[in-house]
Amino acid sequence: MNPPFRIIFVCTGNYCRSPMAEVLFKKRITEAGLADEIEVLSAGTCALEGFPASRGAYYVANRFGLSLEAFVSQPLTRELCESANLIIVMEQAHLDWIQVSFPEAVCKTVLLGELIDPDRPQDVPDPISAGEHYFIYIAKLLNGAFDKLIEDWTSIRKRYQA
Repeated sequence: MNPPFRIIFVCTGNYCRSPMAEVLFKKRITEAGLADEIEVLSAGTCALEGFPASRGAYYVANRFGLSLEAFVSQPLTRELCESANLIIVMEQAHLDWIQVSFPEAVCKTVLLGELIDPDRPQDVPDPISAGEHYFIYIAKLLNGAFDKLIEDWTSIRKRYQA
């Protein structure tokens, strides 16, 4: 059996967007019957090690019947990049940071906005200072991208498989 395909979601602090993406995508791949094929992690370009997710991320997780209780933040490292098959970033700034910090990982890094609208990719905004309603808006954006990711799973796996 092949090792799981590893996807790492990346935001700035591994505090809001990427923890939400991690837990929401795990739910989606379980529902799609892909949980044995895909391993999902998250990290941040400026994250500190060992912190919990934000209150807004907890709110979103609970709203979707999920939990972030066991979540702890981690910085994106060279080792994580090397272990990933696909790195999905929330902003162009994250892609730029990876290009400078880990240029060998750029070929397996994609902006999440490209999955939402390939013709007009946009950043997924950081909801850190916003209210719960904005966190729900971000969760809807993430789930929209996940629809495309799951729909195109076979071709994505072929394109990024090591």
